[in-house]
Amino acid sequence: MENIFFDSASFKDPLGRVIHRSFNNEEKIYRGIFKEEAEAFLLMLKKIEIWPESLKEKIIDFKVSHPNQLPKEFSDWCAASDISLIVEHPKIPFLSSPREWCFEQLRATAVFALELQLDLLKEGYSLKDAKASNFYMNRGRIKLLDFGSLEVHKEGTHWIAWNEFSENFTNPLMLSSLLKVPHQVFAENDNGKIPTTIAQRLLHTSHFASTNAWKYFKLPSFLQKFNSRKSDLTQLNAKLPHYFLVNSLKALRDDLQKLKAPTSHVNWEDYAKNCHYSGEDRATKHAFVRECLNSLSYKNRAIDLGANEGEYTQILIEQFDQVIAVESDPVCCNQNFLKSHSQTSVDLQVIQMNFANPTPASGWRSSERKSFLERCGRFDFALFLAVLHHVRISEQIPLAMILKLLSEITQFTVLEYVPPSDELFRQIQNGRSIEIYRDMEVAAFMKELQIKFRIIRSLKLQNHRELFFLESKL
Repeated sequence: MENIFFDSASFKDPLGRVIHRSFNNEEKIYRGIFKEEAEAFLLMLKKIEIWPESLKEKIIDFKVSHPNQLPKEFSDWCAASDISLIVEHPKIPFLSSPREWCFEQLRATAVFALELQLDLLKEGYSLKDAKASNFYMNRGRIKLLDFGSLEVHKEGTHWIAWNEFSENFTNPLMLSSLLKVPHQVFAENDNGKIPTTIAQRLLHTSHFASTNAWKYFKLPSFLQKFNSRKSDLTQLNAKLPHYFLVNSLKALRDDLQKLKAPTSHVNWEDYAKNCHYSGEDRATKHAFVRECLNSLSYKNRAIDLGANEGEYTQILIEQFDQVIAVESDPVCCNQNFLKSHSQTSVDLQVIQMNFANPTPASGWRSSERKSFLERCGRFDFALFLAVLHHVRISEQIPLAMILKLLSEITQFTVLEYVPPSDELFRQIQNGRSIEIYRDMEVAAFMKELQIKFRIIRSLKLQNHRELFFLESKL
């Protein structure tokens, strides 16, 4: 029996719907093309076939089938749903939200989108939809997810998606660089979009005078006004030479590449300087993690919670097919991304997010975009190194709830326990009564730990912190 259903997030697409099909313990992802859109879609595919390989490689892989070429149950379902073409895509194991991207990943995707638009113009096509969520990174390569956002370019017109690109890329990147704060601070929603009218109000006159920012905060508003007045837009389009559009896109790309990422740590600046690990403790910690990994028989998916700059992410990359590195500090995320994003042998996702406050579900009826926990699924292995006390103290999450969630998302984990006597524990405690954190005292901690996990082995470091190799009891 097959389980076939439309993806809840694809209802806005006029071209068709994303389809999930599960059978024989396998799940496949398709895009179903509506009958009235099929002819135009096939015409576009014929054009794509003769595009340069360098351009085709920038678009997600796909295979087209007619429903009559599919198994009868699936074919009948398509007919009943007004689907006349099926496009099969490779399944993406984990799709991050743009709200979870660090500055450097957002910039890399913005540059990719602009270069894609320039390449499309050479073939007489254009992107009509430039949302950040239309792109994804896998094994060091960025690709366009939604080929339904491609359209024939009308010579003499401006880029219809310029304003959308500004809200998704230009505004967040420029605000972050000029104001030296994480772009998520200003984001309107979990997609990280910042309306141009809001961005303009956040900047001082000096920002416009000393940079090229005025072009990108004023021009979208100018074009948006013409979009709402068709007679004026027609006059504008007739006067817009092709070279002007191309040069504008190239200038924007170059300006985004010149932006400086914020360099102020949010959480880790002092912590990184005073982490209290001797050279021997650090080497022992590395060896313990590697020994635990070597004992695993199955290594597919791993998560590094509190990844910092990626010191231990690099160890996971060596042994797993997919690695997600979660870190709340934007500077650490940028450094981890720049260090690791070119990896082609592993699907690495660097996620800028507070694990104690993960990305929620959002959109229409909270069903368009799934929460982080829904998307991440369950891992074979997790690292939770010197993070537990931060979540317990700074976020006030009870120990039992932290361990419960950890046991739900991973089968095996290496956890580092920092006792209340630790200097950094007291530093984070910041004068609050120790009575609040009695569950972090050794006896209480061990009791709670053994409710959720089986302890495979443990090791105490010279600084009195303790490493545990654990297996979930779930």
